[in-house]
Amino acid sequence: MEQANRQILKCKMQYLFGGTDNLLI
Repeated sequence: MEQANRQILKCKMQYLFGGTDNLLI
């Protein structure tokens, strides 16, 4: 379930920040 939550968070990050989530990794 943790992996699914991480995927959801990634999708939210991409949506909110326009794909800048790569900088947060």
